[in-house]
Amino acid sequence: MSEERATSETMGGSRSSEKPKYKSKVSGLYAKAKQRILNKLGRRTLLTRYPKADGMNKRIRNIDHSKNKIVALSEKQKSCLEGFFQASSTLRQLFVELWKTEGYPQAWSEHTGSFGVQLNDEQVKSINLFEKDYAEFENKQTVAFQTFLAHLEDFTRRPLTNETPDEVLLLYQLRRAKKDYKQKRTRYSDAIINLRTCSSPPSSATYQHLEENVELAKNALQQSAEKFCSEAWKYQQLVREQMFERIKHYFTNYKAWISALQVSADEFFPWMDSSLFDFSSFENSTGNDDYEKMMGASSVIVNEENKQASSSSEEESSDSDNESDIKEN
Repeated sequence: MSEERATSETMGGSRSSEKPKYKSKVSGLYAKAKQRILNKLGRRTLLTRYPKADGMNKRIRNIDHSKNKIVALSEKQKSCLEGFFQASSTLRQLFVELWKTEGYPQAWSEHTGSFGVQLNDEQVKSINLFEKDYAEFENKQTVAFQTFLAHLEDFTRRPLTNETPDEVLLLYQLRRAKKDYKQKRTRYSDAIINLRTCSSPPSSATYQHLEENVELAKNALQQSAEKFCSEAWKYQQLVREQMFERIKHYFTNYKAWISALQVSADEFFPWMDSSLFDFSSFENSTGNDDYEKMMGASSVIVNEENKQASSSSEEESSDSDNESDIKEN
């Protein structure tokens, strides 16, 4: 009986001691899962916070964000300028075509049965020269736009740096160091959680082993964090050195584009002050282009017929008046 009671007490004692161990294990798993979720969300706790490495990581993220934003805005500006250039060129050509078809003096041709432009030799010479200068103006505008669009395309591929092989290697080393740092950070937080949820007394070998694991994980985390910060600093220095050149490159090419547009416009604009685009001067240079001259012989015939019809109607009116006078007498 005494042996059975001792056995039952032992069994009961073992069950009561297993319950806290089970709870501590579940609590540890929950804490680890929580840390991993918070890390994924970018939120740091006392177990995962490392100010120096976190600060470096934030600066790297800012650089990546700036790169992505530059790429997006460069693509947007390029797309908008392409549409603007196409619409501007089409509008200019429409104005010129209207000026040529509706602005030139025209006359009716009995031979062709249509209206045709009538210009003197001096006007033909001036207009030919204008069309030559206009074609050159459009060509310079196109070259200026295409050159700047090519630079914008370059910024979609190389937003802040020159994307050299050395930079690619440095980025690879930085990503590898960051990955190792994140692994060491997780290992350290797991070691702390294992120690905190340990149900064994501090004097036990299990507890002391967990303390040793925490110390080892802490040292490994510090070394990994320093390595990551070192690689991140190298990358930041490279970005800073090349960023100045890229920013200057953008504004230099922007100025060159605007200047090229302005120069080509200044070269072409004197035509707008010439007699070709002054209605009074252009009209006077063509002589007296009245309606009959513009419409040709057909208008003369029509006018003669109208005159004859008018005279005949007057004669009929006179005869009717005479007849009425005779009847009255």
